[in-house]
Amino acid sequence: MDHAKSRSQNHHRPVERPSGIETPTGSGTGSNSSHFDQAAATWDDNLIVSNMTLHHIADTRKVLHAFFHLLTPGGSLAIADLDTEPGEFHPAEVAQGVHHHGFDRAELAVVLRALGFQQTRHLTAHTVRKPGASGVERDFPVFLLTARKAAE
Repeated sequence: MDHAKSRSQNHHRPVERPSGIETPTGSGTGSNSSHFDQAAATWDDNLIVSNMTLHHIADTRKVLHAFFHLLTPGGSLAIADLDTEPGEFHPAEVAQGVHHHGFDRAELAVVLRALGFQQTRHLTAHTVRKPGASGVERDFPVFLLTARKAAE
């Protein structure tokens, strides 16, 4: 049996865009389809990864809720992002697109559990060393938070 074909038939399901989530429009083709719609049609929705993105999203709870509903039962979520910091990670010229100065990883795990995720775990995955806003080198810890949607 062709495993790729079987996998495609058994694990891909139509994905609806969660309401209220703004996504970029098509890549300059004039299409009304968003990038989200094009990508979602082929996602293997058992894993969602967010890498250094969540702090750029104003309504993180809405996005985390959408992640929960996009995952199949037993699916996993992996979030890598900044620990809470005083707003020095991004230079002033890009700070307009930053909605959070990192996160308290334990509090974020509580939010995930409230949304229905289980098996939340977090650890320090990396530390970025770079000059802060004052110009002084400093460490910016990056956490990895994982969670699972319960299998049915």
